[in-house]
Amino acid sequence: MLVENFWKESSFSEVFKVTIGKNFDEFDEEWLYALKKKYYPLLADHDTPSVVTWKITSEGFNSKPVVFEPDSTRSDVFFIGNRTGYTGIYKKNLKDPDPDQEEIQVIEGEQSDDFEAFHPFRSRIDVSRDGLLVFVTKSGENDVLHLYDVVEERVRETIRFRELVSIGSASWAPDGRKIALSSIDMSGNNDLYTFDLEERTLLRLTNDYYDDRDPAWSPDGKKIAFSSDRTPYGSRGVHNLFLYDLQTGAIEYLTYGKESSHSPSWSKDGAMIAFTSDAGGAQNIWVMEPEKRQQGGMRSMTKVTNFTTAAFDPTWTSTGDLLFATFEKFSFQIRRLDNVAESYDSSTTVRHVDLSMKEKPWRRNGLPGPPRSGHTNMKESTVLILPRVPFRRIPCSAQPVAPLWR
Repeated sequence: MLVENFWKESSFSEVFKVTIGKNFDEFDEEWLYALKKKYYPLLADHDTPSVVTWKITSEGFNSKPVVFEPDSTRSDVFFIGNRTGYTGIYKKNLKDPDPDQEEIQVIEGEQSDDFEAFHPFRSRIDVSRDGLLVFVTKSGENDVLHLYDVVEERVRETIRFRELVSIGSASWAPDGRKIALSSIDMSGNNDLYTFDLEERTLLRLTNDYYDDRDPAWSPDGKKIAFSSDRTPYGSRGVHNLFLYDLQTGAIEYLTYGKESSHSPSWSKDGAMIAFTSDAGGAQNIWVMEPEKRQQGGMRSMTKVTNFTTAAFDPTWTSTGDLLFATFEKFSFQIRRLDNVAESYDSSTTVRHVDLSMKEKPWRRNGLPGPPRSGHTNMKESTVLILPRVPFRRIPCSAQPVAPLWR
């Protein structure tokens, strides 16, 4: 066939493509990877991210993707990126058929006092249904929240909290009125909060020495999924996933074990939670159906990627795909996994979350004394109750763009 088609193109690589549908470089890459799959033990059951997922970015360092899809005509991914040595926020049109289209920088960071420093590997970003992007930067002594209007392309508001030193990830409530966030206060504790944009009040949800992070508000607005070290393995730095019930203040286990789980993300219909876990070795993406329980009341978690490297910060699209950051060839890039439901159904790596042998969480060593206000120890049941501790109401000026809440 190559000989028969030789006259059709001017180069051997193009003749190759006419004949088999791939040019020589593409064929060579696939052939070498097939050999590696056959002879490298690690690749027998694993893959590199670039082979089994779709490219979203290919240059610089990129992390914390979030998708804005107000209607069927628009689908943009926003993410934290670094192209020039300065970290900022970029966006890319997912509906553009050209995968090599350039990303557009929407926030130029680390060159002014307003956006003094990003936290590209710690603080997730989120966008509301109305198109308000919330992100965290350092500004002065403390971290601040910024609200950026992706439609009007301007910063709407900057929010400062005197009591909070370092702010982690932020997550919008479905109605766009509140923001869930994790933050370290003056005492050094990393707890969960919600901030009401209309009432201008900050509500503390947890108040203890456990490390609570990665809040993700459920689509029905009733619960917040988060990662925490409040298990017996937490003293070793292990984090598991939990659900916080906003009506009762109850905290429920989602995962339990010696492996760490991070970055929960709800599917648009609320039926599934995607997250990262190092269960079984490399950090990969797992999916759980929080309302589905096996016989005996156990939940299960299913592995949907088998990467040789690592995956971070999954986020869902309206079509059920997952966007996430990957590490490969000494670079962090955004990639897309299509048809997650098929990967979920066909996966043979399923772990059951058995709470029957659950032990009490670790305790911090110290002098005996009364517990801090708002602190309740984990009980033997799968649910505990923590009283919510409101902060004070602080008036807010109406001046836009400038820091509004001090």
